[in-house]
Amino acid sequence: MNRKLNAKLINIVFFILQISLILAFIPQKKYMNSGFSAAVLLLYLLFLLYEHKKGITITNFIRISVIVSLLANGFLGDYLQLYNTSVYFDKLLHVFGTFSFSLFIFSIAEKEGHFERIPRHMVFIFILLLGSFLGTVFEIGEYLLDVIFKTENQSSIADNNIDMICDILGATFAGIFTIYSKKGIK
Repeated sequence: MNRKLNAKLINIVFFILQISLILAFIPQKKYMNSGFSAAVLLLYLLFLLYEHKKGITITNFIRISVIVSLLANGFLGDYLQLYNTSVYFDKLLHVFGTFSFSLFIFSIAEKEGHFERIPRHMVFIFILLLGSFLGTVFEIGEYLLDVIFKTENQSSIADNNIDMICDILGATFAGIFTIYSKKGIK
């Protein structure tokens, strides 16, 4: 199968799983989780529209990494409640999610032509800073959810700090992956 056909198949599987997740939250009366999952699906659709209009394609490795991050958050974290029952799940998802989304955003920026003739060490620094920024945005999002919707995403300042350390670790892995992969992430 060619790359575009694989991407279409990956997208179809994601849509089916994400719609199933949206519907699975309803009998549990977890309407906020259902709405969040719907928003994730909408954002992914907007990305696909952007990808089509610009004529760019991210690699299937990055596509799958992002989808796994999104589904792990919604299905494993929220639906199966691993955020509440596992000590390590949130931390591992911060590492993997930051890795995935750092690669995703950098890949788009690279395909837009913003990284021509940039030294590898500067690419690494950019990805490290990008991942740190994404981690900060994740933490601010968790804080706002806690304040506005009275959720319990952040249990303490230690939890917040460990999450940000995990984000930096994920960004470091993304930077190393990018500069040492033979083909880059094109």
